[in-house]
Amino acid sequence: MKSALITGAPRFRAGQFIGTIAIALDLEPLKAAQEQVLALETQARQLEHERRLQVVQAQDEERATLSHEIHDGLGQLMVGLHMTLVARNQAHGDLEDEIANARNAVAAAGRLSRRLHPPELESNSVFRVVVEQLCTPQEVQGPSVSAHCSGHEPDLDQSQKGLLYRIACIAVERALRVGRANAVELSFAWSGSALDLRVVDDGSLIPDDEADTALRSIRDRASLLDGEARLEHTQDRNHLQVRVRLRDREHMQAPAD
Repeated sequence: MKSALITGAPRFRAGQFIGTIAIALDLEPLKAAQEQVLALETQARQLEHERRLQVVQAQDEERATLSHEIHDGLGQLMVGLHMTLVARNQAHGDLEDEIANARNAVAAAGRLSRRLHPPELESNSVFRVVVEQLCTPQEVQGPSVSAHCSGHEPDLDQSQKGLLYRIACIAVERALRVGRANAVELSFAWSGSALDLRVVDDGSLIPDDEADTALRSIRDRASLLDGEARLEHTQDRNHLQVRVRLRDREHMQAPAD
């Protein structure tokens, strides 16, 4: 059934009704145009989302590449320099300051490499690397970060590990820097290939809006893992929940152009 708009007005002459002027408009072209506009808006949002996912994936791949180059390139050069200085110092002496500087440079290169993409991810579980890189020892003063895990982490490829690790990193950094939290707790709950990651902190309440680039970055990475991220507030706690169901690697490619 077609849609139409019919409107009219009576006409009078000398106080007598003589007829009605009526106008009929076919609304089908207008409805078709509105539906086309909505379809184009939906398509534009989808394309923007896909492009953002491609950027996120490219960023994480570049982080891993830079990490390897620093660890295997610059880091090894600094280790070689340190060993050379130690050997020459044993023969000639007076190189203690240079040795200390080289040792500090080796440590700095290692920290930078791990911050970009921990090499330990290649041979360890995501949870273990999170504990080693993000959690704070009990004896350290200041904000605390803790983590625990239930279930068995499945065999993940490097892309999946990198995405999950970055989600954890961004969530912790968001809680500490933006929310000024004093305590952050990460919970990894595995059930087969499904992960329920929860991050709870006692920082200030952070609204869920588009201006929160950290939360958007977490959601983008969760999307690459066929998952979603949701933020809730209960009393004086922020609750970030990330749910993903991992697939085989061949199904985790970036969206096509």
